[in-house]
Amino acid sequence: MVKEEFKAPIDVMGISTGGTIAQYFALNNPQLVSRLVLAMTGYCLSDDGKKLQRQVGEFARLGKWTAAYSTMMKGVYPKNGLRKNLN
Repeated sequence: MVKEEFKAPIDVMGISTGGTIAQYFALNNPQLVSRLVLAMTGYCLSDDGKKLQRQVGEFARLGKWTAAYSTMMKGVYPKNGLRKNLN
């Protein structure tokens, strides 16, 4: 798609898990990437992170978007929820 849509190399930015995808794309298609920016991303996922991503992916594949977003947020927020009083 990049070859067809753009006539010159493009800037690619990967955020969070997209960072891994962006790195993979850049390594396999260096002629298509002029700059690679990685933000808020790690070099790998923990075992818990991999499990969470598989669950989110399965819900997304089934079109169960509410369950996918809910599962994703379990990895973002603490188990006991957000603090109500910041004082």
